[in-house]
Amino acid sequence: MLNTLSLRSLNCKSTKIYSYMPQYGSIKRHPLTSLLLLILLFLTCYIVFAFIAFFLASLMYGKDILAIAAGDVDTGMLRLIQGVTSAGAFILPPLILSWTERKYGINYFGDYKNASVQLILLTVVIMFVSSPFLEWTIRINQNMHLPEFLRGLENWMREKEDQLENMTKQLLTMNSISDFLINLLIIALIPAIGEELVFRGGVQNIFSRWTGNYHLGIWIAAILFSAIHVQFFGFIPRMLLGALFGYLFVWSRSIWIPVLAHFINNGTAVTGAYFLQRKGKSLEELDKIQDNSSPYMVVVSIVFASLILWAFYTYRTKTNLIDEQNG
Repeated sequence: MLNTLSLRSLNCKSTKIYSYMPQYGSIKRHPLTSLLLLILLFLTCYIVFAFIAFFLASLMYGKDILAIAAGDVDTGMLRLIQGVTSAGAFILPPLILSWTERKYGINYFGDYKNASVQLILLTVVIMFVSSPFLEWTIRINQNMHLPEFLRGLENWMREKEDQLENMTKQLLTMNSISDFLINLLIIALIPAIGEELVFRGGVQNIFSRWTGNYHLGIWIAAILFSAIHVQFFGFIPRMLLGALFGYLFVWSRSIWIPVLAHFINNGTAVTGAYFLQRKGKSLEELDKIQDNSSPYMVVVSIVFASLILWAFYTYRTKTNLIDEQNG
């Protein structure tokens, strides 16, 4: 279950450092070259680490690799495969890309020192205050229907959605504190770090350099971020969530701020599912709780989230300008 937040695009044409953290870098390497290298690294790492994950699962659980690849896995094996594959495919490629292109003066991830206590606190508040609105966008997207002549396509999309939902519920079935901690690692922490390194650090930076417009970079990365999850009836919420992470990255000048926001988003779902099961309730109850946001709460959520986002933007813009003047 992913949260989302719509953002009003800023009408800002400046590309100074206090407006846009990831510098456009040297023109010695074309962004298309960077993009192709990132894709090649991603595919290579995905194949290699998927094989490693299957091999480890076969070794630890005594099952044939071909059977595992065909989907004959239990929850423990699924967690192992998910964790190893995600870590290898999402974390390593952008790090390798950044290392190979540092000689061109391209900054993919910003400076961790920019993740100040104030920005961390504002990020936490933004994610929790926006929750009612985020859940509302999810419900809206899930209730969308394609035209009648595309009914076959819609049925296929919903079938794929149900398959992914069943896999998610299998992962979220937790019988102990160790299950909870493992899920925090593979569902919250690894995706938060890996997906932000790839999409905000890599893809967003590349398309911002390519187009010369960081807004386009943010939204292209957000669209691709949502598309790669292959969950059609969560596409719009996840795209908006990706855009939120993108603006937080630009404004904060640190990849660790969107990583934190991403972790909170996924971590709250894992935590909610765990404590719900501790009370003897099913995961379906979690959806019912999340669907209870009233229209009043949605409006309040939008207003307060917008105010906090504005505070985040203005605070960081001023400090960025001061940093530049003192630099």
